[in-house]
Amino acid sequence: MITKRHLRILALVIYFAGYVVARDWHLIVHAVSWSAGHRGKEIVEHRVQPGDPGIPLLNPMYATMVLVAGPLYGPVRSFEERLWKIAQPSGTLLNEAPEDPREPPESDGQNTAGAP
Repeated sequence: MITKRHLRILALVIYFAGYVVARDWHLIVHAVSWSAGHRGKEIVEHRVQPGDPGIPLLNPMYATMVLVAGPLYGPVRSFEERLWKIAQPSGTLLNEAPEDPREPPESDGQNTAGAP
């Protein structure tokens, strides 16, 4: 028998699963502000905010989902933002992907585009 407790748990599961989907579809994004400090790029602030809907007339469904997801997941966004501020507080060095040490291939000076 399904009780009110089961329905509440199911509603919470659906809510959090929807948040995971919203993050995956970039309806909600994680943004990091950084500044060039003495030791390199330092994190200044974390934000978890609604994504960029682009031009709403070109994709009205996506723009509507972004506008709905922002306030709908406000409590979870604020919780995730607090977690980011604990994991990487202000002043933490920004971890960036290392630059690719490989050099581009050397060209022999001949343009082979369109050549038979």
